[in-house]
Amino acid sequence: MKKIVIILLLLVLTGCDKEEISVNLEINCDNVTNIVEVKQSDTLSCNLLGENYEFKITKIKNEEIYIEANKYGLTSSGSLLSEEKEFVLNKDSSITLTTQSTDYQEKVIFNWK
Repeated sequence: MKKIVIILLLLVLTGCDKEEISVNLEINCDNVTNIVEVKQSDTLSCNLLGENYEFKITKIKNEEIYIEANKYGLTSSGSLLSEEKEFVLNKDSSITLTTQSTDYQEKVIFNWK
């Protein structure tokens, strides 16, 4: 009887294995579009203005994907002063990240449908 209680207690405390969520993202990096399947912890790269930006998928929820850039220099708001590294992409929408420069900008667009 003790063994059954201990086993049930361990199952409740550890939980069941969750299936890893993966989604299809359309990524437009400097006018080159690709559709990739991503899951949590995947990393994507994009070269903008000679800088190699890496984007790590930190979390995927039912309605949101959390993306973290490896360095500053991109903005979703158009601000030249913001220091953004973390971005949230909502389902059925897109997010455009542009380089922080005044004369010429390049962009990466994440689209999740």
